[in-house]
Amino acid sequence: SDAVVLTYTSPMLTALAASLFLGEAWHSLDFFGSGLCLAGVMMISKPPALFHLLGLQDQQVELPPLGLAAAVAAATSATCVYVIIRILKDKDVHSLVFVNYLAMAAVVTAPAMGLGPFGETWALPSWWALALLVALATLASIGETLLAFGLKVETAAKATSMNYLQVVFAFVFQRTLLHESSSDFESKLGALLISLWGLVALSKEAWATQGAQNAAGPKREPLLSEKRPAARPALSPGLLAMTLGAFFFSLMALLVKLLGHFGTYELVFWRSVFMFLGTMSMLAAKRINPLGPEGSRLLLWLRAAAGFGFMSGYYYAIQH
Repeated sequence: SDAVVLTYTSPMLTALAASLFLGEAWHSLDFFGSGLCLAGVMMISKPPALFHLLGLQDQQVELPPLGLAAAVAAATSATCVYVIIRILKDKDVHSLVFVNYLAMAAVVTAPAMGLGPFGETWALPSWWALALLVALATLASIGETLLAFGLKVETAAKATSMNYLQVVFAFVFQRTLLHESSSDFESKLGALLISLWGLVALSKEAWATQGAQNAAGPKREPLLSEKRPAARPALSPGLLAMTLGAFFFSLMALLVKLLGHFGTYELVFWRSVFMFLGTMSMLAAKRINPLGPEGSRLLLWLRAAAGFGFMSGYYYAIQH
């Protein structure tokens, strides 16, 4: 639980980094929304160590140092991923290329880490496990593609704040499908706070788009032409992509729980193998260079390394 809260500081860290280094606006309402969502995450996960520090829990809990370090590394890595995508937003990098680089990096690095310093024991998965791994990779690929698209068209603060919806989706799925989540008042209130901010974020962008269209003034029409209806609020495609991405990542998290007998890097490896096969097939069908534009490749590799760091750190923090 403490690891969950630490990793979900990444949207606020991303907004701060984008504001400092990229000059992106971080409006007070977006700052408030991120804080509200983080509070919602705490109400759902109830981190024991943090609750003890705040005087909300009597029992003192010590955090494992490696688990704490992994959670901090995951949050930092996620921030780097999001900022690099924002840097490359105008470089004509297809969203699938981001996913392909992550898969290529993880396929090579996961065995070196898992079979090396972490001493995992790997075995060929059963047919049932293979089916789950393919589904896991498919959901991850869709989620990563939607995330990359959303970050390319929206500011970091707006886009990453929608990541908190993953907690709500996971809460609902675990309650309805796995019957594991708590149904206490605090958890329900936390899920409600995050959901309300998601609706507010989508609505305010829709009305802002309509306001910009109205401010531009009506176009000149022929004298006898029929009047066009007033522009309706349009939902932001970037925020919609991030919302859908959160949905698919939450479904992926359910499969991770079902594949809990796999080691951390073993799971990352198999997920990445099937992601690589899928993205390479789609890129070939679209005739897109899987390595992307030449001038962007260094940043793409850095993004892949940060993405691998986030996956590994998050999985390790949850398990430890």
